[in-house]
Amino acid sequence: MRDRRFTAIVRTGLVLPRPTGTGGTWRPHTDAERHLLTQAQQLDAARRWLVEEVARLRQVMRDLGISDGAGRPQVSQLHGTDLPQLELKVLAGAAAGEPTPETATRLHLSEDGVKNARRRIAKRLGARNTSHAIALAVGAGLITVPPAGGEDR
Repeated sequence: MRDRRFTAIVRTGLVLPRPTGTGGTWRPHTDAERHLLTQAQQLDAARRWLVEEVARLRQVMRDLGISDGAGRPQVSQLHGTDLPQLELKVLAGAAAGEPTPETATRLHLSEDGVKNARRRIAKRLGARNTSHAIALAVGAGLITVPPAGGEDR
């Protein structure tokens, strides 16, 4: 499912409206159309950059031997360790955007304990920081992240 979505993102680009009347290309006529065209061009540039970045990261993972061929890290190859339940809960809280004090309260830990757990998790997964650890853990299926805006999909 993810690969089909990614393929669609790769293939889809900025599509301008069909020109009205005779002539070649569509041109914006109002300030609103010019603004929307500028925003659409910026989004399309970001889409192209993201596609290139995903391709680059997949190649890095293949070169390191930690990919399943579809670009997903293997859980067992994330430095050969499974995270304890408590650390998974700390990481899931971070992935959901939960601040350190809330995670500490929820899990009955000190704030320093949560910070130390996040550092330990990043080290175990070979990540540069907590955000990178979240990305690795989500990609490996260790944790899931709710959709943005809280919608169910």
